[in-house]
Amino acid sequence: MDPAAEGWPGVVARPSMYLRSALLRKRRKVPQTGCTVSLTPVDGQPLGHDILVSVMHAAGLAWLWPEVVALMKTCKELYHEGTRLLLTETVDLRGHGSIASFTSFILHANSALLPHFHNRLSIWVNDTDYPVPDDVCKSFPQAISRSTHLRSLHILHLNPLLQTYPDLLTAFLSLPALEDLYIRIWVEARHMLIAKFLRGLRCPLKCLRLQCFVRDHGKNVDYRREADPLWLCAGVAATLETLALTGLVQMGTTHSYPNVKNFHMEVGLIPILRPIITSFPALRTLVSVPRPLPSNYAEISCFMVDYSGKGHWAPKDENVPTWKHSREANRRDQLVNGSWDTLDTLISNSLVACTLGLICHVRRVHLLLQFDSLDKRVIITLISVLRDTRPHCLRLAFYRVDIDLVLHMMEHVIYVRDYLSELELRLNISEGSFDAKQYLNQLVHALRFSNIFSLRIELVCFKEQFARTPTECSNRCWQEFLREYCIMEDTIRAADVRKVAKHFITTLPDLRYIEIWWGSCYMPYGLDGGGVGINLDVGPETYDIPAEAHPDDWDATW
Repeated sequence: MDPAAEGWPGVVARPSMYLRSALLRKRRKVPQTGCTVSLTPVDGQPLGHDILVSVMHAAGLAWLWPEVVALMKTCKELYHEGTRLLLTETVDLRGHGSIASFTSFILHANSALLPHFHNRLSIWVNDTDYPVPDDVCKSFPQAISRSTHLRSLHILHLNPLLQTYPDLLTAFLSLPALEDLYIRIWVEARHMLIAKFLRGLRCPLKCLRLQCFVRDHGKNVDYRREADPLWLCAGVAATLETLALTGLVQMGTTHSYPNVKNFHMEVGLIPILRPIITSFPALRTLVSVPRPLPSNYAEISCFMVDYSGKGHWAPKDENVPTWKHSREANRRDQLVNGSWDTLDTLISNSLVACTLGLICHVRRVHLLLQFDSLDKRVIITLISVLRDTRPHCLRLAFYRVDIDLVLHMMEHVIYVRDYLSELELRLNISEGSFDAKQYLNQLVHALRFSNIFSLRIELVCFKEQFARTPTECSNRCWQEFLREYCIMEDTIRAADVRKVAKHFITTLPDLRYIEIWWGSCYMPYGLDGGGVGINLDVGPETYDIPAEAHPDDWDATW
């Protein structure tokens, strides 16, 4: 998996760039021609400059960068056009060799080209023992300082980068246009250096994403202010709009961030809401999800927040009092000290959302159903969240093992039946067989008395991604890749989803809008199969929906 291509914030990593490129080539039928470009006239007419530029941009859209580079070598005009195109895409520096090449280019580039370098720079250095020439160590920070229009910076391994290029800290802090910063720290030990970096930020930063894997505060030290993100990011509190914290990140203080609308936190300990409410008074979207690792969802026993099955999130009777205590404590605090009046969206695991004990209305609630062997506990948890938040829209993501339970809740949970206006159901199929027609017909029956006017159904195969040993689904999907074959596509074809969509409209009395989407196991993060829909406000006809692009914010698995 390509580390730079991870979905963020989210649950499951994005597909790697090479896979997305292959899919685009397949869909757009772009031939993989290599790097030789011929400008031979067609019918006696030379190819015009505008045509060649269009070809170059089309190649860029399909991630065919060798073809772009080949076109750049043909003439001076295309060289400059290609340079602008390359600079407007993400510049990905992997290792010291690419850093040296990038440095040489930036320091010798025409200053008129530099404003085009404004999109994103991604840096990943993993080896501090690699010998780097002194001139590169000194010139790379100079190249960064010259990138004054850069808006997005991703640092995928902060410690070795700053160790190898010590002057980079000053260069990063001098970037005047930076709006998006993603920092990955493998071992949080050099606290003062990291604090100097984050505390020194004075750019108009809007989005900060911080990830830490190993925390080393020292012997018998549980908390250090120099590692507290709310203290570290105070310098950009006036402009920050999105803050995402994952891994071993610990909050122990509060600081007012008046413009933060989106806050993402990874679930570890049971959340205490008061520091979050105090620090982010204008919050619109609260995301509290498990770690973004695909292996967490590879087996039925791993669908839980605590996939080890041993901690305080494990679905065991002895943990129930802890959940209830945390929920009651959060609710008492909000009743006394207040809660949000701005919160619009909650994205969480159903059990985590229950322990939050929210007392404010939330328009859209987006849950991954917590796996539990006791159906009653799952139902009570979901009902509690719905009573707390009183949403108009519920999005529920679940796995094949919970189909019967979800169908039962859709039919019998009073809030779902009588009060929801919009419903979205995301079925992730990672094990077992699946009959789309049977599932959709069962869903029609379960929702026949509901009052919803908008329904979105998503069916996605995850078998290829999560199979630890070869399975029929994974083998056939990859072997028949060029034939666009997938078991999901077969079951969708057999279901006749256009007819099913009409059946939903005629059966559900208030339904005005329906979409049925599906995705295959060789592209398990987006809805690459497309879908069908009916919008009665436009007409009764069933229409096709093109494949949905992969999301930029957080993963569609939820």
